[in-house]
Amino acid sequence: MNEPEEPIWVRRAIPKTIARTSSRAARKALTDSLGGQTDTFLRRKLIEALSAIDGPPVGPAAETKIRGEIHVEAKRYLVTLGDLYSLDPAAARAVDAFERCESCRLLERLLAERAEDHRYNLFGLLALLYDQRSIWDAFRGLADSSRRPGALEFLDYTLFGDEHRDTLSAISDAPLGDKLSLAERTFGLARGSRSATLVKHLSPRDDYEVDGPFLAVGAIHAVESEAIRDLYPVVEALEATATDSFVLETVAWATERIAAGLREPST
Repeated sequence: MNEPEEPIWVRRAIPKTIARTSSRAARKALTDSLGGQTDTFLRRKLIEALSAIDGPPVGPAAETKIRGEIHVEAKRYLVTLGDLYSLDPAAARAVDAFERCESCRLLERLLAERAEDHRYNLFGLLALLYDQRSIWDAFRGLADSSRRPGALEFLDYTLFGDEHRDTLSAISDAPLGDKLSLAERTFGLARGSRSATLVKHLSPRDDYEVDGPFLAVGAIHAVESEAIRDLYPVVEALEATATDSFVLETVAWATERIAAGLREPST
């Protein structure tokens, strides 16, 4: 499950298999695997597998581990939401309000989906520590404008400690700009300009999530389609630094179009 050489689809199938044993060892193995896991979908599979095993987490160490992962997931949600806000504030507000990002461009849509995945995982982790039915009912309530105030009130009164701070920081009704400013202080986040955010997702990084190459493709498409000339050299440099075949194919497509556009006489 934690072997990078294994195909991702194999690793994603393992948590459900482990959960079928319903043993203390299975619960411990699944809990231990949460840490450092950058594949959001595999994290979801781990969380779902843990929730399928009857009984609470095994011991204080497991509870502490899950509380730490709640902090991680809330931070990842806010980081992704901040990136989306830098690119398209209206799209970020829609995602934060549990609305679909219908008119988003490719990169914004991918970031919206990543943010939604982090938020779902956040509530999945909460459901490991609190009553599952109540937590998921609150999650659904947040997406319903008539039920949202009650859902927020329930979470405010039910959660405690660090998970109260982390969760409410992520899903409160505060204006999004204020929420992200608070996250800068609470989580140490740093928001960048639109250009800096595009560069962030263009640049290959060792800590890519599994969807990192797709975000890079979305950023390349944005630079080319919007003719952001200052970032043309960043895209062209990917020919020498990128390793993902999908990214390299997109770079070739973009650089060809960029070169053709630069050759066209100005009108």
